[in-house]
Amino acid sequence: MRQPTALELVLAGDAEFVRLKTANAPAGDIQKRLDEIATEVCQKAGADELTRHMWFVYEETAPTYAKNPEHGNVPDALLAFMNHVPEYRGKYVPHVLDLGCGTGRDAVFMALQDPEARKQFMGRMKDGKSALERFGLPQKSFHVEGIDASRAMMSHAACLAEKYGFDQAGYGSRDHLLSSVRFAECIGMHHLRADRLRTFDGVWSSAALFMHTPKELIGLALDGVRRVLYGGGVFGVSYANNATNLPYDNLRYSRTGEIKYFSRPTPQMIVAAAALHGLDLFEEQYSDLEMAGEVKKDFFVTQFYRKHQ
Repeated sequence: MRQPTALELVLAGDAEFVRLKTANAPAGDIQKRLDEIATEVCQKAGADELTRHMWFVYEETAPTYAKNPEHGNVPDALLAFMNHVPEYRGKYVPHVLDLGCGTGRDAVFMALQDPEARKQFMGRMKDGKSALERFGLPQKSFHVEGIDASRAMMSHAACLAEKYGFDQAGYGSRDHLLSSVRFAECIGMHHLRADRLRTFDGVWSSAALFMHTPKELIGLALDGVRRVLYGGGVFGVSYANNATNLPYDNLRYSRTGEIKYFSRPTPQMIVAAAALHGLDLFEEQYSDLEMAGEVKKDFFVTQFYRKHQ
């Protein structure tokens, strides 16, 4: 039995929340109480402890996350990102960092060269057509490094890479010069260090950065992205779209029974912060969330930034 996190200790001090949990109240009632106290609770827990709490959550729920069929298909925005990653007249294969890569889906997809294997990740439906039908197969492959704070997630990512023919060194079964994928634990996606990572042509983060980023860590995270990008490199980030100015800090009573911390920056907030760190927005798009048959329109925003030369 692990020790409770700072967030869990603060929640344990709220008598109404404890009463609802102890009584096995309906999930909606528990969520209503979390909505009422989230801002105060998150302030008491502190930024670093919120990220530490999410590390424990993902360590404990990685098997469930990996088995969820809703997570099997790459998002449309990833295909746009792959097209945006700069190529240097074919002189070398671009290097991409998948930041908060989770169980490795996007990283493996970007490194794959086998068309038939890639098709298996392109089943996301929209307007009655799959991503494969709407976009066709991507022609680019990359050297990809996926990093995540969760060792359990990394284990699943390594198994996925092996399933699709990548060896322990990360190379595919074809010409190893064409693409590769590697996974590594990191201290956290908000603390990137240029002296610990190579420099990349592109950085991608899907439902990771700015989904679990306390406001105090936004600048630190963006500075880390800037440091690991080449000049002219592209940063693509997809996160929940706070279109109605909801409170920044959000606690969700998840289907697994865990309390999850989510951040709710507005797109304008990230654009302004990125500009301070030499990252200029050049494209923005919105996409729906489809879960258990329910569709939430424009739930995600994806932004593409270019680092100053």
